[in-house]
Amino acid sequence: MMVRGLRTLVFVLLAGMAAMASAQEPLVLARGGKALATIVAPTDSTVPGIAARELKSYLDQVTGAEFTIAASADAPPRIFVGDCPEAQAAGLDVSALKRDGSIRAVVGDDLYLLGRDAPGAVRMNLFSYFERGSLFAVYDFLEDVCGVRFIKAGPYGEVIPPAPTLSVPRTTVRDEPVFLDRSLCQFGLHGYDYPDAGLHATRSEDGRGEPDRVMWGFKARWETGKMVAGCHSSHYLLFDERFAAEHPDWFALLPNGQRATNTPRGSYLCYSHPGVIQAFIDDARAYLAGEKPETRGLTTWNKCGYGDEFMVDPHDSYPYCQCEACQRVHQADPDQDFSEIIFGAVAKVAEATADFEGKYISTLAYGPKVQPPKTVKLPSNVRVRLCINGPLYHSMPGTREKQLDLLRRWSERMAGDLVLWVYTDQARPTKPIAGVPQVEAHAIADFLRAVKPYCKGAFFENESTAQTFRFLDEYVTMKLLWDPDQDVDALLDDYFTSFYGPAAESIKAIYARLEVLWRKVYTIYGGDQPRFAGRVDLWERIYTEEELATMDALVAQAVESAAGNEAYAWRVGMIRDELVGRLHANREDYKRTLGVASQAQAFCYRAQVEPGDDGLLPIEAWANLPHEVLGPAMETEKLHVLTHFKTAWTPGTLHLLFECEEPDPDADPTLPDRQADDVDLWKDQTIEYMLTLDDDRIMSQSQYHTMINNRGVVCDLHKALGEMDLSWNGDPVVKAERTETGWTVRVAAPLEKMGISDPIKLGRVSLNIVRHRPLVDKPHEYYAWSPASRPGNWTEATTHGQLIFRDEPAPLPPVNLLQNGSLDEPDQRGRFFMGWAVPTANADNISRDTEIRYDGAASARLHADEPETVTLLQYVDGVQPGRTYRFSCKVRLENVEVAEPGHNGAYVNFNAPEFNLFVPDQALTGTSDWRNIEFEGTTAAAFPEGRRPYIRLKIADCTGTVWFDEASLVEVQR
Repeated sequence: MMVRGLRTLVFVLLAGMAAMASAQEPLVLARGGKALATIVAPTDSTVPGIAARELKSYLDQVTGAEFTIAASADAPPRIFVGDCPEAQAAGLDVSALKRDGSIRAVVGDDLYLLGRDAPGAVRMNLFSYFERGSLFAVYDFLEDVCGVRFIKAGPYGEVIPPAPTLSVPRTTVRDEPVFLDRSLCQFGLHGYDYPDAGLHATRSEDGRGEPDRVMWGFKARWETGKMVAGCHSSHYLLFDERFAAEHPDWFALLPNGQRATNTPRGSYLCYSHPGVIQAFIDDARAYLAGEKPETRGLTTWNKCGYGDEFMVDPHDSYPYCQCEACQRVHQADPDQDFSEIIFGAVAKVAEATADFEGKYISTLAYGPKVQPPKTVKLPSNVRVRLCINGPLYHSMPGTREKQLDLLRRWSERMAGDLVLWVYTDQARPTKPIAGVPQVEAHAIADFLRAVKPYCKGAFFENESTAQTFRFLDEYVTMKLLWDPDQDVDALLDDYFTSFYGPAAESIKAIYARLEVLWRKVYTIYGGDQPRFAGRVDLWERIYTEEELATMDALVAQAVESAAGNEAYAWRVGMIRDELVGRLHANREDYKRTLGVASQAQAFCYRAQVEPGDDGLLPIEAWANLPHEVLGPAMETEKLHVLTHFKTAWTPGTLHLLFECEEPDPDADPTLPDRQADDVDLWKDQTIEYMLTLDDDRIMSQSQYHTMINNRGVVCDLHKALGEMDLSWNGDPVVKAERTETGWTVRVAAPLEKMGISDPIKLGRVSLNIVRHRPLVDKPHEYYAWSPASRPGNWTEATTHGQLIFRDEPAPLPPVNLLQNGSLDEPDQRGRFFMGWAVPTANADNISRDTEIRYDGAASARLHADEPETVTLLQYVDGVQPGRTYRFSCKVRLENVEVAEPGHNGAYVNFNAPEFNLFVPDQALTGTSDWRNIEFEGTTAAAFPEGRRPYIRLKIADCTGTVWFDEASLVEVQR
């Protein structure tokens, strides 16, 4: 006997040496393209009947023969599909099989394919959850014996190798899954608007279904039963519509004293209230008794009742009820969040419905109740699905054991009767790292092997931005949910070889690199826990042009290898266009919206001065902290006024300083009597800051948005899961002050209010700063920090910059070796720039621009109507031998055109002994907003006499306009 996973192969022993020799000869089902065997099965819509038709379809394609299905056949070889008297007479018993298990056996000269099946006719709906062991037996036979591969739905999704002569070994194979719970999310691709849906599923004529995608689910061995099928049932039970008017005290008490009814996310319940518990009991008993929803004031049980289960589960973003009863339990053990309270309610509902035999109360271990309750005993009719981050977090040493410990404790509590909700969606559309493929087959394999002793399976929430990004991991996940102990490398090798043929090695190399790059996405900043790359780093340090060029070369090899075979060529073309090609497109989108080096990131250092009695940092504490600059946004095309901000932190508090230039205070329309939380505050002169972070409490992003006018009046809100909560109060301490040049605002914002307990452990958050400058009888002006948000999409976190927390004090500003590197100070005549030389030939091409500037008073504008070279030069005598220097500046381009690319265009030239650097290597052309140029160079150990290092800001042999600003040359201390 040979065992692989839960597959058992038993070799049949027959009496007599001659008989044994004969028995070891395979059973031949087809020879030379002619069918020798008859398929014996019903011809109706029972599971065996459907399985028989599937078997015939594929056997005909494999062998080129025409197999027959008959209700009976007198002579072997026969293929019996489904449990039948002949199978029972052959000693094959399906009653002892695990659910979804099957048997493949050759007995005598007949083949048997059978398993446990639902009785009667069935409808091929993937979510009907009927037993179909005989269908699984057919698919296992087609894969294991015939070499068929069901990789995906849609065009060219299956591999059907020809075998005119087909035989099957004389063995008995018992095949059972390790996990019973096996499913994926967003299964209907067109319904979820996947841009490449047509490559992976064929739409039905009425446009409402994807029949081949459904059939792929069957072939992938989609689960036949479901535990804890839903989520957030309290939202769908319409408690607010049914009970809010008469029983407002049933709803969660908010910190502002109001009840959580009709909030932007719906209504939230007080789970310690007896009335709430009784309402759940009455709803559950009605559903489990088969009563109509109208008896409970509802129109449907949808998303509340699922087959033999009724769900008791809070909605997303639960606000933690502040009533005395809830807080008494919560404060007794805050580490348990609301587990004791909500599971207490779940247990009472289960106790009150225990008389429904074979029926259950289901719920998620998620968000405010992710911890197993300590003081509540869960009855045996409670089912739980634990929500965890899964493979990615299992791959990191700092989160692996914590995740496994939570799983072990829940498994022990549920006696192993536990299923998982696994998040493999870190690159889904709403995430900052959207647009790249989450390729992690090895991490999935490691994770599933680790959780095997503790649960019965998992639902994978594997959202992505393209189906081609995820279809391989879908295939691997479903295979591993059936047998997590199989060799994942062998599984992948089989996939590449069967699906891409001669192009296998090239495509395999692409996926190997994608798996490495995906791991880099959450390890790039170091540490033992996942810390996800910011959008700039994602494209500038991980999915770089060089990486994509390497993949392009591999694609070219694959295209050449696959030429001449229609199926292989189509599949390679899909990888070229929808995997690597889409990565190119997403990178180009990044470049358009954010810019190659528009590095909108700021460091938030730990303040070295204690806050005052009012909680604010004193104004002198800000003196040496670096500032960031807001640029023109929306229809504001020029930098009419300067807006700077600075950040710092002290334990428990984020500090911000805003410095707003205002040369025209008499045109300020700000209302003097504006009140806090006035939704019209935006009509005043205001500054806004938006912080967005991944919130483990809701396993999604939370955004905290605060608006402050120039009198210090605040309006703030919280946004999560696409909904706004205007009742949220961040409780910032704010002080606005008028200055000679405008106005300032100092802010001390409690971190806890924004879900941040330890900013250093968190590492970074998405940040944007926006200024609205309305003026009486003048056009409104808008300014924003993040370049990608400047078209006006202020709140979209994927366009925001990054605020990076640091535990050390802010470094002292380095000495800039360039005289007037800011380009703010004019020369004596006021035309050019102090410290910079302008060649006579370029006098008409260079000017000071006081409106288009990155920061400060002015920028340098270099312009050419005809192709020519324009240079602004400074000798830097402070540069010393044997030292390393870093140059940086800001540059902006408008309609820069060249006849020939290369060094023609805009660039910076740093010349010193031993090097003559031109950066970037490919000079900048086209049109772009302000971006950063930065590079380093190490000088020679000694300088030849008379050699003077210099910096040139330059455009060469091009037309168009380039602005340079904020140039800096500093020594790098190694």
